[in-house]
Amino acid sequence: MKFYILALASFFIAQSVVAQPTSSTKPAEKSDAKVEATKAEAAAMSASKNFEPLKKKQLEFVDDRIARLQELKICVEASTAIEGLKRCQEKFRENSYKGKVASTSTPSK
Repeated sequence: MKFYILALASFFIAQSVVAQPTSSTKPAEKSDAKVEATKAEAAAMSASKNFEPLKKKQLEFVDDRIARLQELKICVEASTAIEGLKRCQEKFRENSYKGKVASTSTPSK
């Protein structure tokens, strides 16, 4: 128990010594902060230019997925037997890999 308390105390002492800045490092830290701020601003501007096309692409993907899932739902709702459900799943798998929306048709019963 004594070792644990001693180790914990030495850790906090070391942290307090490291955390205290010296007067010689303050000007360098300020200039480094300005450089980092400039880099962050440049990165933010670059990210905003790239954001809109990425957002558009993601929204198109989500819309396509929703349409394919709605087609699957219609097919499943129209099924009356297990074979119909299997056909719906097969059709969904085929069209999901192609990225195309399945044509609306009821499964054979």
